[in-house]
Amino acid sequence: MPASSLNLTCTFAFTGVPAFSALWTFLLAASRFSFSFSVFSFFALTDFLTLSRACSFLPLILTVPVPTTPVCYRPIGVVRSPFTEPAQAPRQPQRGAGVEARIELHAGRGFEFALSDIETWRYLWVLFWFHRAESFRAKVRPPRSRTRRGLFATRAPHRPNPVGMSVVELVRVEGLVLHVRDVDILDGTPVLDIKPYVAYSDAVPDAGAGWLGAEAVQDPGPRWHVEFLPRAREQIEFLRSELGADLGTAIRDLLSLGPAPHPYRRIKREGDGFVLSHKSWRARFQVRDQMVEVGALGSGYRARELEAATPGSDSADLSLHRRFVERFGYPGFS
Repeated sequence: MPASSLNLTCTFAFTGVPAFSALWTFLLAASRFSFSFSVFSFFALTDFLTLSRACSFLPLILTVPVPTTPVCYRPIGVVRSPFTEPAQAPRQPQRGAGVEARIELHAGRGFEFALSDIETWRYLWVLFWFHRAESFRAKVRPPRSRTRRGLFATRAPHRPNPVGMSVVELVRVEGLVLHVRDVDILDGTPVLDIKPYVAYSDAVPDAGAGWLGAEAVQDPGPRWHVEFLPRAREQIEFLRSELGADLGTAIRDLLSLGPAPHPYRRIKREGDGFVLSHKSWRARFQVRDQMVEVGALGSGYRARELEAATPGSDSADLSLHRRFVERFGYPGFS
């Protein structure tokens, strides 16, 4: 395919032989391009005499290739962090202050030499692949926005090429492992590149805050106080101490952004309150002024799913819910 080819998609709905001839004249004139066309609507033709009539209904797609050279990346390593789910990860590196992680570079590719002198830098840029992003979305609603925004005006992960970048603090280097701090990257994320953060060239003090507004430079949007009532506290402690699951932190982080339904927060109204869905769990809460009061937690499984499960054969998550329901009843709200 020539590099100068174009990528054009044209639909022709033509009528009769004159238009048919005109189309082929166009195709011959465009013969210097590489093209293919497909018939996606076809009517039975009894003989060639019916061709002109059939052409009234026969659309053709002419596709001329584009000058697009595929770009292939080979990850240089992987991130090992405490964040296993997107909802757990901080929205920005500053929100992950103090969180430590490792960047494990792949062996056998000479990266030992590439790491020479990297310890002279305190901060690093990490370029990575959003491996959990499912699709490209032209308009998104970031956690701190009340309206949908153009993707390129945000840092949302649902990009045509899902490349992310974060600034992390370098703690130390051990062989092919970089120990870093202030991380907002999911565990298992493929790393594409590492570069030093150069303060005099990378920091732009008067960069502004775009649509976030001047008042939102540090942490845009309102912060809500989240209070766990006695039953919710008991359930959270049970899950933490008995089953090793920490739901309290995740629920607090989600509801501190506000109680309104949002693509990043699955919230629905129920009676005189609301219910937050977090993975397979539910949290019932009410709103008073700028305070969110979480009254109780509950299982997101249907009762018949829990009843049908048998000890030893159900999944780890289902087993967790079975023990929770045995302690607090189904679903756990009362």
